[in-house]
Amino acid sequence: MYKLHHVGIVVDDLEKSVDFYTRMLGFRVVARDENPVKKARAAMIKGQDMMIELIQYAEKLYDDIPVNHVAFAVPDVEEAAAAFAQAGYDMMDTTPRIIFQGRSKIMFAFGPDRERIELHQPLEELEGERP
Repeated sequence: MYKLHHVGIVVDDLEKSVDFYTRMLGFRVVARDENPVKKARAAMIKGQDMMIELIQYAEKLYDDIPVNHVAFAVPDVEEAAAAFAQAGYDMMDTTPRIIFQGRSKIMFAFGPDRERIELHQPLEELEGERP
């Protein structure tokens, strides 16, 4: 069984949401990332027992927001993706992506209702922001 890694939430204003989650709910920012292809910026925030990835897109990409995806920590992202594909589930990604300044390797799969499942291989713990 995979362990829940984080939930991705699409937001309109990344900095406003970071401020809300950190100031009001006690989360702290542990990583930031930008995706120029999808024109997106993200912040991974960590609470006591969970993490949330806040994602701001320059243009609306998906109709099913605000929850964008559920991410599960896996020991080997390629192996997990192969198991999903072998079981007949569609993959969004054909190759892994490295995100959060080289600290995570990910691939996306679709669940049975086309929900986005992120297979997330931590390469290094997300414990603090990097410049």
